[in-house]
Amino acid sequence: MFASGYGRNYSTDEEEIQAVEHRGPHDPENPAETWWPTTLDFEAAAGAHGGRARGVASMDDMIQLIQRQRGLSEVRLFTHGARYEIQFGRGGNLTRESRLPDVSAHFSSGGRIIFYACNAGYDATFFQALANQLRVSVCGFSRGVRWSIEWDPARRVITSRGLHGRALPSPSICSDPEPR
Repeated sequence: MFASGYGRNYSTDEEEIQAVEHRGPHDPENPAETWWPTTLDFEAAAGAHGGRARGVASMDDMIQLIQRQRGLSEVRLFTHGARYEIQFGRGGNLTRESRLPDVSAHFSSGGRIIFYACNAGYDATFFQALANQLRVSVCGFSRGVRWSIEWDPARRVITSRGLHGRALPSPSICSDPEPR
């Protein structure tokens, strides 16, 4: 799964590459001119790592998609995150105050949700709260997730985008639901 609704910030591939090369990802000196991934990047990462990639605009969309499945071993969501927050392109961000249903009946034993979202796992209490509500393990990252863009200068086009490296990075934090 990937977060939909994050529009592209650039008119051309060349503009996007210039933002990456000259300003670098997450440049605190130029926040308005910073490159960061959009739905295009999230979709590419989701599609490159197994299964059919589906876009979700909100946590409600993600829950509905999970509830239409059975025997899930792993659900991956590629999106933006922040401390104590999973972000979606059209709002409805997931926070510690969010109320979520038990989705454990849709997962196999040991099933889990991995949020490929920067900094969302900064504090284990956030993922613990999500795991306790969803009743499945919740995993993610306490720091940033590295993105990659490949550029063909001869054709002046982006030829590949997604997560840095061939293999998905292993989550830095996982929380299992606590017994009721």
